[in-house]
Amino acid sequence: MGICNSSNAESKQIIPKPKKSESPFTIIDAQQQKLKRERERIRGSVILKEVQKQIEPESLKKLEKNYANIEYSPDDNSPIFVPGCYGALQRRNLKSYMQDRVFANERLLIPTDTPSGAEKIGLYAVYDGHGGDIVAQYLEDNVPDLLCAIPKCLDDLPSSLKTLYDTVDANLFEKYGKEADAEGSTSTIVILHKDKIHCAWVGDSRAVLSRGGVAKDLSYDHKPNSPPERERLERAGGWVGDGNTVCNIIAVSRAMGDFMFKQHKNDHLTQLKCRKEQFSEDLVSGKCEVRTLDANRELDQFLIIASDGIWDEINGQEAVNFVLESLRNGVKMEKILEDLFQQAVDLKSKDNCGIVIVILNPDAIFCEPRNNENKLEPPATDS
Repeated sequence: MGICNSSNAESKQIIPKPKKSESPFTIIDAQQQKLKRERERIRGSVILKEVQKQIEPESLKKLEKNYANIEYSPDDNSPIFVPGCYGALQRRNLKSYMQDRVFANERLLIPTDTPSGAEKIGLYAVYDGHGGDIVAQYLEDNVPDLLCAIPKCLDDLPSSLKTLYDTVDANLFEKYGKEADAEGSTSTIVILHKDKIHCAWVGDSRAVLSRGGVAKDLSYDHKPNSPPERERLERAGGWVGDGNTVCNIIAVSRAMGDFMFKQHKNDHLTQLKCRKEQFSEDLVSGKCEVRTLDANRELDQFLIIASDGIWDEINGQEAVNFVLESLRNGVKMEKILEDLFQQAVDLKSKDNCGIVIVILNPDAIFCEPRNNENKLEPPATDS
């Protein structure tokens, strides 16, 4: 996925080493939280964090070598399921450079007006860059802080997520301007808060929920030929080009960055010989769609968020079946991630791959599907 022309140089950044006395998982203030994310940044390797808790569910004993000491938090401000283990992987694959980024934090503190001053959420994301890695890197570095800066963020998370995406695009344009004209990124974010699962996305990185062994798409791909996207694109004066592209150039109809396709950069469209007339709205939109689900404590097993390097070769149910069987067989998270990536490679995937897997309820992993309890309506298309 992406634009044809791109830079071959991957940006390098020096990551500061923590002091010996400083725990990499101790959050003291916003600055230390940012340094923590810097240290946890993945460059072609796996982050595997197994959180130490107090209570161990009975069925978790079947997985104790790999996922030990997980509890459900009694904290009223925590999700009804607390991810005890997640894994994140990114691989360059056959591309000459890496543009995907992933993010995972199961206890991100969000400021509130409550006596405690903050509530915890789980935030997980995949960003698939194209044309370069500037936008994806910005998303990885800044989304948590920008979300925290939204006043009363948790009062209405769907609205806050839309504000977040608008803010990201505005900040990117102010910071990079023409440098991000032909650079962009998908952005698929899943937030766990109390008894809700929130998914916000632009582009074709997809989030899938395993509910009782059945794959439920939390997002759908923003492709130019999908009915709602085609309608929006043509209403703006654009068209679906060869190879299912926007004006024969880009393969996604929504993305962060890509300012040559946005209203304040319409002059670039004539330079690219798309058409001579002005366009009435953004051809590649930065407006996210948001979907919110009620969590099912008994049936919700895990989440898979991945870039199209995975989904172009493996569908949601195939991925759920693979991960579920691996978990039931006690396979370590690191190997599950590597094996899922290898499955896509064996099926001829050549693209960068970013994957995040989040265990929601270890008990549910061993439950059999229940009839008529897994129905989920298709994603909304009116955002």
